[in-house]
Amino acid sequence: MKTVEEARLPVQSPGIMLRPSGEQISESKELQLVDWDVDDPGNPRNWSRGFKYCITLQLGMLAFAASIGSSITAPATASIAAYVNVSYEVAVLSVSLYM
Repeated sequence: MKTVEEARLPVQSPGIMLRPSGEQISESKELQLVDWDVDDPGNPRNWSRGFKYCITLQLGMLAFAASIGSSITAPATASIAAYVNVSYEVAVLSVSLYM
């Protein structure tokens, strides 16, 4: 649901703007290509192969840790429920709410 302020803003599409009343306003906009400098160290294409491997390894380990962290207690759910004296459904919430 749109707020009153959002309803007043014009709807934009490439080259054409529409007002909420449906009236078209044409605009000529030129596209501007934003590119990297030739030797920009921030450009991933200029990174060394070892640095790229390091970044890839870090992202992979981050995804692995999130997956493991959510499910590592799943095999022990019944034992955890008995130890903490809660129902099995409440013990499963530790996995369910993590994600």
